[in-house]
Amino acid sequence: MGRGIGLLFCGIVLAASGAAGVIKGPEQWRAASSPVGYVLAIAQLVYGTTGFAVLWGLLRPGRWMWPVFGVWAVAIVVSTALSTLLAAEPAARWLLTTSAVVVSTVFVGAVLGFARRALRDAPEPDGDAR
Repeated sequence: MGRGIGLLFCGIVLAASGAAGVIKGPEQWRAASSPVGYVLAIAQLVYGTTGFAVLWGLLRPGRWMWPVFGVWAVAIVVSTALSTLLAAEPAARWLLTTSAVVVSTVFVGAVLGFARRALRDAPEPDGDAR
């Protein structure tokens, strides 16, 4: 039961982040007025596409998915930092950005940990070692 709940939790998070990134990335690109805005748009597209790729990896786990999961995690943290920097008032910018980065890092760590634990005892598809 724990494996199923962990996979369900990870699947929901990855599907939601994938959809959000794929939708918000192009919107951010069109609205960008600075180089940071363009980098944010790219980060959103990266976490969107890698979120869907890792979601597929939960269904067919293999060694390939862990580096992609890492790219997803880094893109989430970068996107959080940049969006907070762009939206926060100058007086509170660094405190809010630091807080957002810490929270997003803990969040992606939890998702990675749940996925790793849930897939630890899963049978190996096609003999692919993790």
